[in-house]
Amino acid sequence: MKRLLIIIAIITLSSLVVACVPVEFEYNGDYPDLYSVAINSIPLAQGFEQSEIRFDPIITIMDEDDFGRILFYYTENSPVSTDSMVIMQKSDEEHVFFYPDYNFISSSSNVFSEETIKGLKDMNDWNMEYDETKCVAFPISNKKNASPLTYEDIKPFYEYVFSSDEYFDDDRWIEYFISDQFGRSMYAILARGMGRYAVLMFEPDGTYDIENGYIIFTDFFCYQTALKEFKINNGWNTPLD
Repeated sequence: MKRLLIIIAIITLSSLVVACVPVEFEYNGDYPDLYSVAINSIPLAQGFEQSEIRFDPIITIMDEDDFGRILFYYTENSPVSTDSMVIMQKSDEEHVFFYPDYNFISSSSNVFSEETIKGLKDMNDWNMEYDETKCVAFPISNKKNASPLTYEDIKPFYEYVFSSDEYFDDDRWIEYFISDQFGRSMYAILARGMGRYAVLMFEPDGTYDIENGYIIFTDFFCYQTALKEFKINNGWNTPLD
């Protein structure tokens, strides 16, 4: 009996150790191209359904126009942009192409009015000729890119932005978002229990503008214009000085 208890204790301890080790998630669904658009568009997207066990997010094709654009539904039960309608302009064997900033609309439910969907389509030139000059391109991938910065790099800025957050030693609510072509990176951070989240921008060397390099949101679903202005004000996708 004593030996049995020791074995059980070892197994339990081993399970706890494994549970504490981050597991890299890979998408196994039918739409890696659409998946790649979503994870590079929605700030707090992790790329998997958010629960104790990680599942593929739900991706459903809703419509396709005469030029091959695809409107699709995406959800991974994130508190930010819980349910989204997203448009991909096109894809090839290696990349996806979409209009940044306004290629998705979000809601707290999976119900979207015809009017809002039409507005999304209009902003993305639905049933019009493809315009490459409006697009950004990202590689097709079945997982999110690794963060270019460590938690220790991010933590001081995180502590400054959410100084009343009591969980600075917990990185579960910090999510790498995207990088621009010059190496700047953005991170989305949820302030637990405070009804807000922030997007932080870092230079390639990990430095940041403590006054202007972050933006706080209280609206978890309609923030696209504010995020676009934040990018412009911080030189996103422009050559480094």
